[in-house]
Amino acid sequence: MRFDGYSRAFSRFNIGSRPPMVNTCSYCNKIANKVEVATANRDEAKKSQLLTQKKIHLLKAKVARDLMTAYKQDTNPTLFAFAMDLQQTLVTPRLSTNVAYYKRKIWTYNFGTHNLKETTPATLYMWNEEIYTTDHYVELMREARREQPFNVVQMMEKLADLNHLLSFIPLEYKPWYKDLFTAQGLLAAGAAEDNPDDPDTLEDDFLDY
Repeated sequence: MRFDGYSRAFSRFNIGSRPPMVNTCSYCNKIANKVEVATANRDEAKKSQLLTQKKIHLLKAKVARDLMTAYKQDTNPTLFAFAMDLQQTLVTPRLSTNVAYYKRKIWTYNFGTHNLKETTPATLYMWNEEIYTTDHYVELMREARREQPFNVVQMMEKLADLNHLLSFIPLEYKPWYKDLFTAQGLLAAGAAEDNPDDPDTLEDDFLDY
C-alpha cells in the first residue's frame, strides 16, 4: 500500500500514532491492570479505591520532583543534592549478525550518581553480571576501588554461546572476552575443588577459542 493511501485512511478516521511508552512506573501499571479488572467485574467500590491510591501515588511523586527541583535551585553552598539511577540493562555484546539473536549474552549494568547542583558529568559505575548481579550493586560500590572484585560463575551454556559469538566481535574487544573465559575457567575449577562431587563444571575444551 502506498503512503498516500495510509495518509487518506488516517485522516478519514482521525487515527493518530505515537511511539510506545517505555520505562513506565511499575506501581501505575499494576494499578491500571487492577482498575481494568475491577471495571470488567463492575466493582465500582474497588475501582474507586484503586483510583484513590493512584492519585495519592502521583501526589507523592510530584512532591519528590518538586523537592528535587528546590534542592537543585538552592544556593546554599553547604547543601549537597544528588540523584541516583540504576539505568536500563545493556546486552553484551551488541551485534547485528543474525546468529546473535539466538545466543545467550552477558548483561551490563550502569549505576549513575548525579550532582544536581553542578553541571559536571554524572559519575557512572558500570559492571556486568560476571562481576555482580543487580542485587549486589551496593556491594559493588564498596568494592569499586579494589583491583579484584568478587566474581560470579556463569552458566556453561551462556559461556558457550559467548564463545560462539567471539568470531563476530571486533578485534579490539576480543581480549576482554578471552579474559572472561579464562577467569570463568578458574572460578569453575575452584568450585570443583570445593565440591568435587558437583558435575556442573566447565569442560577443558571450552577454552579452545
